[in-house]
Amino acid sequence: MEKLKYFGLVLMVALCAGFVSCSDDDDDENGGSNGMVGVWQGEEVNYDYYNGELVETRINEERIDVKDDGTYVFYEKEDGEWEEGEVGTWVLSDGKFIIYEDGDTEYPVVFTVVDQRTIVSEESESYSYSGDVYTYKEVTTLYKQ
Repeated sequence: MEKLKYFGLVLMVALCAGFVSCSDDDDDENGGSNGMVGVWQGEEVNYDYYNGELVETRINEERIDVKDDGTYVFYEKEDGEWEEGEVGTWVLSDGKFIIYEDGDTEYPVVFTVVDQRTIVSEESESYSYSGDVYTYKEVTTLYKQ
């Protein structure tokens, strides 16, 4: 009976030590902040609709260099070369990777974190003019490099 009492005590101590020693995974091996830090590259696909009919599709190559200090640099491929674009800040909140272009906190770009290596942003806007409906849709899919 004495052995059973000590076994229970040792088991409780081991479990408590296991819970205390587990750390928050904010800075994992893939680059801090749950793996967001690093280079993400992929495509932005733009769809233009006129009265519900697809009239044009454009594809752009994009890259975001996410820094561990909470900033990012955006690049777009022009004539085979990466051109630096906007810079800004980013946060990770509730499974969403949110970027704010410097000085613009009103219109963030929100990416859904699909998995550790894929993020997707979808935006769309419609307006009517003289009875016609114009819709613009943009889908950006980026992959961790």
